[in-house]
Amino acid sequence: MDRNSIIARYRHLRGILQGQKQAAYAYLSEQTILDQARFLRMAAGKTVLADTRDEYMLVVDLALHAPRFGRSRAFERYRNAARPAPDSEEAGVLDALCAARFVIGMIEGCHDVAGLVVTDLLRNAELQLMDLNLEASWSESFAFAAYLVTLDGFSMSSSILVPIEKADLEDALFRLPPGRDGTVETLAADPLFAGLIWRAALARGAMDQIVTMEVGGASQAFAAPAG
Repeated sequence: MDRNSIIARYRHLRGILQGQKQAAYAYLSEQTILDQARFLRMAAGKTVLADTRDEYMLVVDLALHAPRFGRSRAFERYRNAARPAPDSEEAGVLDALCAARFVIGMIEGCHDVAGLVVTDLLRNAELQLMDLNLEASWSESFAFAAYLVTLDGFSMSSSILVPIEKADLEDALFRLPPGRDGTVETLAADPLFAGLIWRAALARGAMDQIVTMEVGGASQAFAAPAG
């Protein structure tokens, strides 16, 4: 496909993804959100402390993708209830959401056709990331941590892209309980590891680099590289 075709397909699939993510909120308990806020050190008592909507949505994203205490995920409960028609686009996108992978990505440059070339540092793999705002504003050696879904050969974020630094990764590895710092594949699939990286990034003010823009009538948060 050419650039215009890929962008059109991306926007179509992203619209479905955003609708399903919104629907999954109904299957997310207040307690699950509060548990994640406490883990991220963004809670006082039973109150979530978030200075911006993006900070609150980061808590929600972690609650959706990486619930604590072994709880099932809201996406999976929503899929069981919604039961989209087999082989439909809705079923494909929802399956992708349920299979979203935590990625530490390093932007290498613009893709030849559309989007960005990103190295998945945890899996030593290259992927095509579709994010039009980030494509227009990325800087060299920009790294982020996010949950990504892959559809039609390209990836897109299903959570806020959080700018990270090497120190965030080191802090997360240091704080993992003994026995949880095994293979890279194990780390990539460990929801605690994802949460620890986001917590370290939050502690140093990474959310100050998050910019919200109006895209197609809806707000979209993306990471604005420093400088």
